[in-house]
Amino acid sequence: MIKIFASDVARTLTHERDDTRSDFLDTGQDLVFTEEARDILAQIRDPEQRPVVLITGSRISSYHKFAFENYGTDNQKPLIPHTHVVLEHGCKVIDSDTGRENDGWVNRMADQLGAMYRLKRELTSRVPFVDDIDRDYTFRLEADETTTLNTLQERLEETIQDLDVETQIRYFRHRPNIEGNVTLEVIPSNGGKLNAGVYIAEERGLAVVRRKDEVYIPEMGFAGDDTNDLDIMRAVSNPYTLLGAIDDVLNLVGSRTPENRADERYEGHIALQPGHAGTVRILEQVAQDMGVELA
Repeated sequence: MIKIFASDVARTLTHERDDTRSDFLDTGQDLVFTEEARDILAQIRDPEQRPVVLITGSRISSYHKFAFENYGTDNQKPLIPHTHVVLEHGCKVIDSDTGRENDGWVNRMADQLGAMYRLKRELTSRVPFVDDIDRDYTFRLEADETTTLNTLQERLEETIQDLDVETQIRYFRHRPNIEGNVTLEVIPSNGGKLNAGVYIAEERGLAVVRRKDEVYIPEMGFAGDDTNDLDIMRAVSNPYTLLGAIDDVLNLVGSRTPENRADERYEGHIALQPGHAGTVRILEQVAQDMGVELA
């Protein structure tokens, strides 16, 4: 039985429109949510007993679009039901009941902001463009016609070494965005989805087991599809994914299904459908794993 469900958003909960259904909810972005998925997630979510945490690479402006219908008006209501949201790849924790950043997490992140600022300032003279719009803790590098992704990565690594901030910075390649571009996402080393997930689990009173380099969260589920989801998916007892996820995610979750697992602590599930149908199947499984009888 899991007590917290956390999920990535883009291509895990939200997907492109298709012609097979008409219950789309506008997120203000190219990827949309469905009424069927929202109905299931609303039944799962209980702020006290069954928290739902959205953990995404999105920036604050995107969060306002995908999290609420009619954002900023008297008719505002949740679009994707949730209790907490974690933005910027696990670097910005917001409590949805107050809409404010979590003070404890802000204090934790503060000591590495200086290294991020120095790195970002130095890179502005070494790469064509540093995207930090609406980002407080992270930034993005994207290839263009003049600079390949491999060249960007080489310049990033050289700059990190020159500034001697190897222990304070990490980065990863992110799968193609809606425009088809692969990006380099640069984050403080004390951020990331796993660190944020551990923080929220412990804040909610869940056990977290640490053994050498392994972290295990025995009463938490996480649904994801991409590189930046792997760390937390390795740690939770119940990882979920769907067809269309990257191979590394499918292989990880596949190795932890009841049929294939070598460790009884884990119970992974792969929805054998892509897109919106896969999301619905994941949420149905989550409801079962949280003891929720869906209406």
